[in-house]
Amino acid sequence: MAAPVRPRGVWILQIRPRYPPRTENLLDVMHELSLAMSLLDGVQEECTARGGLRLRAIHLRIGSLAGVSADALSFAYELASADTPLAGTRLVVEAAGSRELEIIGLEVEDDDATHAPPHHRSPAQSAAR
Repeated sequence: MAAPVRPRGVWILQIRPRYPPRTENLLDVMHELSLAMSLLDGVQEECTARGGLRLRAIHLRIGSLAGVSADALSFAYELASADTPLAGTRLVVEAAGSRELEIIGLEVEDDDATHAPPHHRSPAQSAAR
């Protein structure tokens, strides 16, 4: 049986992540990439609406029945957030026993804490008030 022939002009890009997600199916990673991009869009809109908040972290709750891999989502978020105002922010994932994937908090940088509503302050910032 002959080996498959690649058409001319087609290049295959091989990405070697620092910490690959623990999945064997590329479609799983694409699902999480789509979620990460939607998450970024929503959070960027919220930050802009609140006067340009600068974030340290996004806190998420992912249900075990949601069909979302936390490792793959973290990896996809890192890729999607590169070269955006949210580059360098981290995802803090809390496991839950539901089907939900929800944002439970946005952790702002210290100098933005005075402008952030209580539900957007980090636990340390809320305790200091």
